[in-house]
Amino acid sequence: MASTDDGGVEDPDLATLDHKDIPALQRAKAELIVRHKKKNFNLFFQAQATSMIALINLFLDLELDYGWIEWSQLAAKATGKGSIS
Repeated sequence: MASTDDGGVEDPDLATLDHKDIPALQRAKAELIVRHKKKNFNLFFQAQATSMIALINLFLDLELDYGWIEWSQLAAKATGKGSIS
């Protein structure tokens, strides 16, 4: 793993991800669903997986025309993490 300018560590797998890669998002959603159903999944991580699945579902819905940032803001507000302006 390479270091970033701010002292962090760059993950090469994450660097290849793109929010416009619909097949990759569908695979990620499928993997999250499988892991979410496991009984040994930590409750905190189960809640996070639920939020991620919801966000991916919204983003992949072709009838809706928001972008990635708008969906992230909407998901944050829905989970009580974002401010309502």
